[in-house]
Amino acid sequence: MTVSPSVAALSFTGGKDCCLAYHRVMEQGCKVAVLVTFAPKDQRFKAHPLPVVQQQAKAMGLPHLICTIEGPNYLQSYRDALAQLKNDYGIDTLVTGDILQVCSDFMERACADIVALVRPLWQQPREQLLTEILDNFDVLVTCINRQKLPSVTDDMAVGQRLSKAWLHQFCEKDKADQAGEYGEFHTMVLDAPLFTHGRIHITNAQPQKEDHFLFYNVESCRLEPKQ
Repeated sequence: MTVSPSVAALSFTGGKDCCLAYHRVMEQGCKVAVLVTFAPKDQRFKAHPLPVVQQQAKAMGLPHLICTIEGPNYLQSYRDALAQLKNDYGIDTLVTGDILQVCSDFMERACADIVALVRPLWQQPREQLLTEILDNFDVLVTCINRQKLPSVTDDMAVGQRLSKAWLHQFCEKDKADQAGEYGEFHTMVLDAPLFTHGRIHITNAQPQKEDHFLFYNVESCRLEPKQ
């Protein structure tokens, strides 16, 4: 798809899909003005560790905001946040890394009459997306849902680099979505071409179990120069 020149907020968790969406729209001339993480009030950021997100924003040279989404009217809370972003940053577009439909056109309804919604990865083949991701990004697996990936028996499956070998070992064996679109796993990007101010180095982290989830608990990380 072609994106006309615009000023955008990027819906950002630090994972592979939103980073690929950023990569694509920047190539097409879109200016990303701010990274925004939409999160409920009690969000603990276990799947997408906040210390990493903060260093990613520094690597991109962009401001990062956490917009708290509160109920009971979550749709209106999103719309209020987008209207505020439009006022504060002059955005006319929200870019997301969505591949599949989420909650009955929720994002379309959230953006309606406020900003345009651009989804560069929308309904594209997983193999094509993963090839582009693995060719361009250094990606860390930070969360695994062991109900959806029952072949994961070793805690060390989390904290590994995402690779074709990792996907073959776990996703293919369990017939799971290769992109983790149904919550099978989550990721964080440590390096990418548009990380122009450095790459992320994890300095303190360990696997952590919680119910049927396995997290990579990142306590600290730093930005370091690229080699």
